[in-house]
Amino acid sequence: MTTDDAVCETTDAWGRPVLEEGPRYGPLDGDENAWPAQPMLVLSDEDVVACAVGFARAFSSEYFFTVWLIAVGPDGWTTRGAAELLDLPQRPPRDARHLLDHMGAELDGLSPGCAVVAAIASPDGGDRGAREVAWTRALLDAAGECHLPVLGIVAVGAHRARLLHATVPR
Repeated sequence: MTTDDAVCETTDAWGRPVLEEGPRYGPLDGDENAWPAQPMLVLSDEDVVACAVGFARAFSSEYFFTVWLIAVGPDGWTTRGAAELLDLPQRPPRDARHLLDHMGAELDGLSPGCAVVAAIASPDGGDRGAREVAWTRALLDAAGECHLPVLGIVAVGAHRARLLHATVPR
């Protein structure tokens, strides 16, 4: 007779397989350097959610509250540029501009004229809670001050996601 542990694959808080050396990050096909495997065209609210969810669930730590900024080029296609704001407090600082100043410049260097999709990610997240609403306001204020266009902000959890803000051109 075997135990459940012998037959069930162990997963982390995001549902990713855990190998002996720890959680496996990146796309489930195993090619950690290929995201996005195919560039994604971000034309609608649904595309914003799919972009944020796919990236956050593949690459976020199971231990930290994280915000991802995913670069979208002027043509509407995702680029290989992404910045991670890791291990953030539950409430944003009063002046969140310093969080985005450097990241926005870095992303613009990778893809001049880019906009971003932001993913507010934690395994237990994905709701429109006080934390997500506060961070959405802070990100929008900081992005406005940095002149960094935001196409959308999505709260991403292991089992659900919510579109919190969208400005995708129609």
